[in-house]
Amino acid sequence: MLEGKLLLDITLCSNSISPGRMTQTIRKVYDILAGWRRLFRPEVDDGTLEEWRSVEEVADGIFKELAKKHCIEPINEKHRFVVDSYKMNPCIRSAVIVLAKEAGLFDFDDEKWNPTTNFKTSHRAYLVNGFSQELVKFFNESATEKRGAESDLEKLQTIFNVNEPYPDFFKSEWFSKLKNVKVLYLGRWLTSAKHHIEVESVEFLKGLKNMKLLRFFSLQGISRITKLPDSVCKLLNLRILDLRACHTLEGLPDGIGSLEKLTHLDISECYLLEYIPKKIKFLSKLRVLKGFVIGDRRNEKACTLTDLSGLKDLRKLSIYTNTKDFPNEDDASNLRTFENLEKLTIEWGAFPSNTGSDHKGEPPSNTTSTMNPENSGDNIKKDKRAGGLVKTLSRTLTFKKTGQGAMYPKGFQKLKKLDLKCYPSMQSPSWLLPAKLPMLEKLYIRGGNLQNLSPGQKNDKWKVKILRLKFLSNLKMDWKELQSSFQT
Repeated sequence: MLEGKLLLDITLCSNSISPGRMTQTIRKVYDILAGWRRLFRPEVDDGTLEEWRSVEEVADGIFKELAKKHCIEPINEKHRFVVDSYKMNPCIRSAVIVLAKEAGLFDFDDEKWNPTTNFKTSHRAYLVNGFSQELVKFFNESATEKRGAESDLEKLQTIFNVNEPYPDFFKSEWFSKLKNVKVLYLGRWLTSAKHHIEVESVEFLKGLKNMKLLRFFSLQGISRITKLPDSVCKLLNLRILDLRACHTLEGLPDGIGSLEKLTHLDISECYLLEYIPKKIKFLSKLRVLKGFVIGDRRNEKACTLTDLSGLKDLRKLSIYTNTKDFPNEDDASNLRTFENLEKLTIEWGAFPSNTGSDHKGEPPSNTTSTMNPENSGDNIKKDKRAGGLVKTLSRTLTFKKTGQGAMYPKGFQKLKKLDLKCYPSMQSPSWLLPAKLPMLEKLYIRGGNLQNLSPGQKNDKWKVKILRLKFLSNLKMDWKELQSSFQT
């Protein structure tokens, strides 16, 4: 019966589709459903795989398998060797919707196949612009009427914001009935910034303390949130806290250290955060920390890299700093204590151009900023060298190479990717050397004042597979000199 539905569905997508292509498409759709079933199976959901393999690694494996079987297709962008977005054939998508409804994973309307607010079958509710009042009506009725309606709320597992711009219509008392919700995604998931989301206050979030099973909580991109309520610190089963691009967020609760099961914390693009509370050091299971702030070193309330030294499972770390001398030798030494670190990103705030003084208290004569990577590469300088025209490297240069680097006794032993944004100095840091980064595969330097990328010792060469230099209008190395610093 289900296969017949799929055949009809795919036929409606294309009048010219061949029988062989139909069979192939149906097979791909079943592969997608098999992937979903593996992803939602109980042993993944309850976290028992985390001892040997993270849930995201399981999901990445399923994703790669679907791509390999062409269930999803990569979107190839110009000058990019790494694919970070995919699309799905309309025929496959329509068939997947049929499967999803049949399997009880999601609910879609029958006309345009858009997600609906109905969660009685799937136990997953969606916030859809123009239809959220249906949820309000049902929640109000269930809060005062028969137990049958209340049991539907207790069965609810996921709340996901599709495109609702004002998600704070929730009432605090509703959360007390959402005892089994594991995913609460109120923030923005669309890549376009045009999808604006805001709240009047965070009062409605005080009821979070009753959601004891919540594992994933996202407020990504929501405006007018200045501080999180203390109720967030009661989510003792939380694994992922996503606060990315909450541009008005000014502080995190001091009790954030109580989230002992947290593995992912994303506070990147929260530029009003002046510091991170010290108690974050108690998040011993943290694997991903994005947006860690290095600010005034004299602030006793601020968490430092030294405080984070106990996070032995940290795999991915991104840092935002307005300190020009970061990282100094002590900072670099602290960074090397993260033995399992695989990806490191450091972003510096805007600084005045080099025409002025670098000393504190002495304003530069020219205050035009050159640190923004979107502005620093506007003008491409040209020089005559080696009998040919050589462009100063203010555009993206990418090399792809093969081979493994040798292991060294000291340094970032497992670091595979290093991304430096708006690097303020002209000379490369002393720790940016092939011998200290033996396993580095990707090196990105975007924006800033860097003039030279020296490999250190004469015979040392970079072994990275992908090098990206972008918006570096002060870079003095020519093409041949650059090539000589990397293995061919």
